[in-house]
Amino acid sequence: MMAKLCLTRKINCCIVIFLLVIGSYSHAQLNPPMGTSPWKFTNPLQHGYNMNDMSFINDNVGLAVGENGGLARTTDGGRNWQSLPFKFVTPSNTIAVPTFNDVHFVTPTIAYAVGTQGLMIKSTDGGITWNTVSNPLYYTNKNINGLHFLNKDTGYIGGQALLSSASSSSPDAAPKVYFTKNGGATWDSLVSPFRPAQNNTAVSGFNTTEILRIHFVNDSVGYICGSANANGNLSAILWKYEKGVLKDYSLHRTKFGITAATGAAGNHPPSTQSYKALLGINDSLVLLASLNNNIIMRVRTGKNDSTANAVPAIYGAYERGKYEVIVWLNSTATPFPSSLSTVAGQGFHLKKGPGNKIFATQGNAVIFTTDNGDTWGYSKPTPTTVNYAHWGAQALDITPNGRIVVGMRNGLTWDSLPGSPWQSTYKNLRPLFFSFTDMDWADCNNG
Repeated sequence: MMAKLCLTRKINCCIVIFLLVIGSYSHAQLNPPMGTSPWKFTNPLQHGYNMNDMSFINDNVGLAVGENGGLARTTDGGRNWQSLPFKFVTPSNTIAVPTFNDVHFVTPTIAYAVGTQGLMIKSTDGGITWNTVSNPLYYTNKNINGLHFLNKDTGYIGGQALLSSASSSSPDAAPKVYFTKNGGATWDSLVSPFRPAQNNTAVSGFNTTEILRIHFVNDSVGYICGSANANGNLSAILWKYEKGVLKDYSLHRTKFGITAATGAAGNHPPSTQSYKALLGINDSLVLLASLNNNIIMRVRTGKNDSTANAVPAIYGAYERGKYEVIVWLNSTATPFPSSLSTVAGQGFHLKKGPGNKIFATQGNAVIFTTDNGDTWGYSKPTPTTVNYAHWGAQALDITPNGRIVVGMRNGLTWDSLPGSPWQSTYKNLRPLFFSFTDMDWADCNNG
């Protein structure tokens, strides 16, 4: 009897050890090192992810992130890519596939990326392996949309507010900028500016909005932009970080001479957009571009820059900043500038290249300026002869030697050195504009 009991205990012990080993193995294989996953794209090539952002650490090595957990890495300036479908464990202990919104290659070894459901990940080997980073938005399941790191340890993230109420007076109903000084081990937050809503001055004009992009021009000055609200009573986020404090430069119709609080008379599209693209030119000038409606704003933030407000009883006679609409291709009056008359589509990024040349994505085009937005030109990478020429550009970065790398939809990537034509190794045997939810196989070849 004793021998039988010992045997039973040994079997139970072996089963526990076996389950622990299996569990450990499964966790380790959830996200294998880049290039080692047994799952490979066969069509399209190099991959089929819709990429939302790119970041290059030098002329050759770069990272791209996007939808369906898409992580990709290149070592030849964007010509060829290895990819990985990243998965993570949520606070409720389920496996999820995120959409990544932003990536920053900080040093040759350190990189960070952020996305939906509060996901933040970090690589310490140049983007080959990744681990999740605990942060304030992870346990509340709130999206992280933007990040910027000043060095390997000090960085800033932002996204959705902890509360989603339009009527709450709680500070948590407006989004916050969170920062770390130790690589994500611990976090603190900055105080978000309070700007009264025009129709309810007790409520922040940033309630229900989201931070969409963060960009620093140096270690002490940065900019944050984001969304607004279609009713116009809330403000499209534009904040300036300076000396540890966020200052409000948000876009609101009252800064453009409009007094009405509701209705058609108060409609001012540039003030009600979601601004996804952001580029700080210097510590007193910033450009931001809307996701929709093809609007680019230029805002001057010097200490002597100010604008008269149309509703001084709420906002004071003058407010910080000078505000210009420099591109508005969907204007109901006269779209401008005329040099971009054949350009249309969503805007995701603004990036600076060598010689202070600025590039932006607009639909299937890359637009550019050499004078901080006074004049614009454009180029469309994809030939009109292919049936995917309409695919939009969602990711963009410029390498130190000036190579423009553009990520379109479904893994289409183009690159161009200054003065050279666009090039791509993209292969798609038969582009199909459908999504699939199931598959089955008759044998190893037919399915």
